[in-house]
Amino acid sequence: TDPYLQFILDAVLKFMTGDQHSASEFLDWWEDQKSKLSVVVPEGIDAVRIMTIHKSKGLQFPVVIFPFATETKRLTRDHLWVDLHDQHIPGMRTALLNTEKAMENTVFKELYTEEEHKSMLDLINLLYVVMTRPEDRLYILTSTPPKKSDELKSLPAFFAGFLEVEGLWDPGKLTYEFGSETPHSPKIPVPTEEPLVLHRFISNDWRNKLKIRSRAPEMWDMEEPLSNIHFGNRVHALLAKINNIAGVQPALTDALTYGLISAEDVDPVKKMLNEIFHHPDLGPLYSDKVTVKTEPDILLPDGHVFRPDRIVFDQGCIAVIEYKTGKKDEKHLRQLENYENLLREMGYQQIRKFLVYLHENIEVLQV
Repeated sequence: TDPYLQFILDAVLKFMTGDQHSASEFLDWWEDQKSKLSVVVPEGIDAVRIMTIHKSKGLQFPVVIFPFATETKRLTRDHLWVDLHDQHIPGMRTALLNTEKAMENTVFKELYTEEEHKSMLDLINLLYVVMTRPEDRLYILTSTPPKKSDELKSLPAFFAGFLEVEGLWDPGKLTYEFGSETPHSPKIPVPTEEPLVLHRFISNDWRNKLKIRSRAPEMWDMEEPLSNIHFGNRVHALLAKINNIAGVQPALTDALTYGLISAEDVDPVKKMLNEIFHHPDLGPLYSDKVTVKTEPDILLPDGHVFRPDRIVFDQGCIAVIEYKTGKKDEKHLRQLENYENLLREMGYQQIRKFLVYLHENIEVLQV
């Protein structure tokens, strides 16, 4: 298998565990992350590992190559907060100043000098980390020091200063070696479990192995998981798409097209819908003269959302209808009472509540 292909698949998997899942979102994520990611090499593989000095802290390697050892001293902070005691600026006790060499000619010279020393210490610490990582050999690739090397402001100046102190500095010499060369003796690794090696990828189209039915969730009954395809659930799903009697036939056609119901279900479903639409209490609530919202979201200030099955607005009055497919339960009544309280908080006062049990013969309770 191609390790780079394995890596990109791992990256996709990592991305998919988050909240975003579309291809365009992945491309945006990859554009931001691609320069920060690298192929993970297992321990024991004969390979070169490339990492920053900071990430190498606490690690050891037989051989370390430190390329581009040209780091210069950089101030750790671009700005400094200072205390002011200037009688010409009354009321201003502190100020934020640029950290620059001009501060040496002011009363803030000590602050600037302290910041310079901190920056120098950071450079020394960086050099300490990289030079204490190798077990056998260390290769440093640097550049020639500046002509004015009286101040140690860069790594090339550090190395040149060290060579001068040791009496080894030669402006014409480009390579310096220290220590005696000894062959590397690899450590005997502790036996571990054999790593899993993928010899090939299974690249068959997953669509040939996994079939997904659209609309299936609309038929699930979370309260009675053993009756997920109960007939009443199908009617429940249909009612969410019907505002009035005129919408029955289009809803049935769509349900048949998408597999929500079968051809054998059409007549029984029609029968149940007719029972609902011609019920003396419910019939007026399905006419074309009322305003209907099916499964509307009621958002509370704390972020919770409630979703009644049907709310009907008719000349200042409101009717709340809740469909149920299981057995009667006291919590159904509490659910309607909760909807009533929420609607009253929204300013509605004349509220009627209906429980419709979608059994073989529908049962309507006005509560």
